[in-house]
Amino acid sequence: QTQSEIELSFDPLTHMYQILDTHLPAHFMDKDEQDARAILKSNWDKLVEEANSRQVTLSKKQTEYKRTLINTINDFKKDVRKFRDTYEREGPMVVDISPREAVERLKRFKDEFEVRGRKQDIYLTGERLYGLPHQQYPALDQTKKELGYLSQLYD
Repeated sequence: QTQSEIELSFDPLTHMYQILDTHLPAHFMDKDEQDARAILKSNWDKLVEEANSRQVTLSKKQTEYKRTLINTINDFKKDVRKFRDTYEREGPMVVDISPREAVERLKRFKDEFEVRGRKQDIYLTGERLYGLPHQQYPALDQTKKELGYLSQLYD
């Protein structure tokens, strides 16, 4: 239920208790129910106040988290470029290396790629959460394709 629906239900509840007070003997309701009735509205008001306070806190943190995500994505873009450069210089497709060396490099770069692939997925989720445009990583996509072809060749 929404806050407004709950608040609308207080009036009929209060009205029913007034009818009971009018038509029932003075001590008909037990003490626990009278106490609960007395603090019901104040407890609700405290709950709403706490919810509003938490909402303000989360809004402030949301801005912080969004800024952190954007900075992290920018760092990730740099890391992807660096990874691709290293892959081209030291990867399994470098000319004049033995097949054994190519297989070892393939395994190493596949492992490194998997880490970056997981990060990419996490950042995509964050972009969706905050309504940010999805970042493209063509160098990572190219590396994935090449690693797939090389895996078929060497595995």
